[in-house]
Amino acid sequence: MTGGASNIFSPVVNLAVGNNKPSMHNAQREYYQQIATYYAAKCDEYLYGANRAALAIHAGFTDDDVQDYAASLQHMNAVLAERAAIQPGDRVLDAGCGVGGSAIWLAKHRGAMVAGISLVQRQLEFARHFSREEGVLSEVDFLAADFTHTPFTGQSFDVIWAIESACHALDKADFIHEAARLLKPGGRLVVADGFQSKPQLTAEEHDLLHSWLSSWMVPHLATPESFFASLRQAGFKKIDYQNVTENVMPFSLRLYLSALQAKAEEKQVADWRDLSAADLEDIRGPRDQMRSLASDIWQYGFFLAVKPLPARQPTD
Repeated sequence: MTGGASNIFSPVVNLAVGNNKPSMHNAQREYYQQIATYYAAKCDEYLYGANRAALAIHAGFTDDDVQDYAASLQHMNAVLAERAAIQPGDRVLDAGCGVGGSAIWLAKHRGAMVAGISLVQRQLEFARHFSREEGVLSEVDFLAADFTHTPFTGQSFDVIWAIESACHALDKADFIHEAARLLKPGGRLVVADGFQSKPQLTAEEHDLLHSWLSSWMVPHLATPESFFASLRQAGFKKIDYQNVTENVMPFSLRLYLSALQAKAEEKQVADWRDLSAADLEDIRGPRDQMRSLASDIWQYGFFLAVKPLPARQPTD
């Protein structure tokens, strides 16, 4: 491992496992490469405004206490950390760590020891730079790995943390089973992500949803029910799901309006209403994520699940 905390996490890395699945099909490798290319191109978005302050481009969490966009990005970390009951010294795996925003926050504000993994080398380079800048090199480490088949030995972590990353798994159950393998007994899996609101969609709903998903390199969304079932099948207990769509709706709208403004500035028009149909198609991702969320085709939710303690053996 190449980050500042390699002396902390190296003992739990089994290099024989690796992150190259022998059974990985060419289509899966190609998909992973597409994800890496997509997110490498988006790294600059972390460098400006509120995104730079939080080192995040995920949804912000608003409530009665937090309405400001920049604060809402950091508030997402605080809300999830509270749900997962992260304590000082907890070993956390940030599965899909981006440029390290959550990992750095957890180290600074919760005293956690965090390993972040990503498929995107450019993200990892940024994450190492920012962790050095924030003074947490001894508490965090970052490496390239597939979160469905990591190089860590089993029962290495107290918490698996995934903000808007599990959605990228071709098979969400693969992500869940790897999380179950990696967690210590009593460990927690916390997920913040989008979920398809119902199993069956009309053709119009399907087209609107996948117009957004395809532009953001997401193959499909699980329903809350199917994700819950996969958690149960992997042995998780105390599974809790919370629909928090209303808390992220302001972010969804802001994302679309920001895209409209940026496109208007690019095309040098005074008002976004003067944009052409072709120009609007260029921002179909932000547009259709908002439309499909407002139409309840998908929802934003939190999952928390616990790996059970081993059954107590009877004594004579």
